[in-house]
Amino acid sequence: MMPNVVPIDHTAIRFDPFLSGPAATVEADPRGTPTPTALEAKRAAAAGAGITFLDDAELLSQPEPLMQVDGLIPQGSQLVIVGPSGIGKTTLLVGLALSVAATQDFLGHRVVSAGPVVYLALEGVSAVRSRVLSAKTAGGWRLDESVGIHVCTEPLQLAELDDVVNLCLAAAPLCPSMLIVDTLARAAVGLDENSASDIGRVIGGLDTIRRRLDCTVVLAHHTTKSGSSERGSSALRGAVDGLWLLSEADDIITLECAKSRDAEPFQPIELRRVRTADGGVVLRRAFEAPTAGEVTPKQAMILDVLRASFGGAGASVKELLDVLPTVPRPSMFRCLKSLTDSGRLSHSGTTYRLGGA
Repeated sequence: MMPNVVPIDHTAIRFDPFLSGPAATVEADPRGTPTPTALEAKRAAAAGAGITFLDDAELLSQPEPLMQVDGLIPQGSQLVIVGPSGIGKTTLLVGLALSVAATQDFLGHRVVSAGPVVYLALEGVSAVRSRVLSAKTAGGWRLDESVGIHVCTEPLQLAELDDVVNLCLAAAPLCPSMLIVDTLARAAVGLDENSASDIGRVIGGLDTIRRRLDCTVVLAHHTTKSGSSERGSSALRGAVDGLWLLSEADDIITLECAKSRDAEPFQPIELRRVRTADGGVVLRRAFEAPTAGEVTPKQAMILDVLRASFGGAGASVKELLDVLPTVPRPSMFRCLKSLTDSGRLSHSGTTYRLGGA
């Protein structure tokens, strides 16, 4: 005869390895649900270990990812912008920084979540300074007033915990909405870009920065010699939320979305370099940047007004703005600069005239 076997109710007694003493063994009610006291004890133990959990209902109640730049960049994401040397990565990044800091559209896309931007100019301050000058000049911003871009020129190794902690402590009072690293190579000096382990250490540092500062992180990186993909370990592409690729053919720079984890990939954006009044360049969407022999609709309006209303006497910027109130002041300056560079206008002092007179 088989002996009577009493089945063990595994929900009645549980051992909790994170607790010691009486609380290590907790009783459950007859339905197998931990009592409130037991549940609170276990949650307190987990919280004390720095680990928290969401149950499935709490998980589904979490909000959908918000966008920082509508249709382009999710808020709080990690993005890598990849391109060959000299194509305009820093120019694009400075334009992005200015747009986010000043709540200005970026490549025709609305900035939804704006705020201060921390820019790690790890390749040197002079290149970033010239790009900021050009971007502010082209946008008509006062050069002596900050729009909220904070440039760090100190060398940093983002795989080193001390550097990551010091950066977070220094940047926290600025409450940045975005942090830009220019470039990966300078943030990982002495490490092997082809090593998944080394790249993982850098990504770990960037992720710590993202979480501690609660901001979007954007990283500039170089392409391989062929220009078709990012240099180094594929661990970088696997770890980040988004990857953009810059390429160039003739005078057109194409910005493509090669990866987008939390948003729909955007269609390729064609860009052109546009000269600014300070002699630098900014990037504009190709259809906004006139090619040789072309004028934009706003430029055509200015030429028509000069012919019809002012003739050979010419006009000042103020007079043109009075006649064309729908043209924003920054756009007026950009148009006048382009028309002057192309020889359609000349200017003496504050007066602009048709032709080379």
